[in-house]
Amino acid sequence: MMNNIKLSSINKVKLEKGDLYKFIDKNNENFKKFGEVYFSFIKPNSIKAWKMHRKLTMNITVPIGKVKFVFFDNKDTKFYNFKEIKIGQSNYKLLTIKPNTWYGFQGLSKGLSLIVNLTNLVHDDNEMIRKNITYFPYNWSKN
Repeated sequence: MMNNIKLSSINKVKLEKGDLYKFIDKNNENFKKFGEVYFSFIKPNSIKAWKMHRKLTMNITVPIGKVKFVFFDNKDTKFYNFKEIKIGQSNYKLLTIKPNTWYGFQGLSKGLSLIVNLTNLVHDDNEMIRKNITYFPYNWSKN
């Protein structure tokens, strides 16, 4: 399952009048098809977990703030394997999450963090599975 997650470098250009943050273009290997783009804010220490998309691939970046993404590997039912990835303004990366990947995320900044998500499909509640934050035994209080 951890092969369903990819962290890629993307360009951040320092400019005198304001920095330029590149996100993704049609030639990027992670871009397959356009579904929709949406922006989501997360408050400091807030947690949105757990979700899994059956068909949808996400390409995510965090141009403002900092967010911790946590992934659960459900291949081994005897152990709980989690992977953490922190991205944001100071660690500007492209995070690609393929279908059938359990994930959650938490705002780590003192203020709001902005998440930008480009998906290959338009959002459909019927293709997503949600679980309560306590469904997997992950300790969200550690940063």
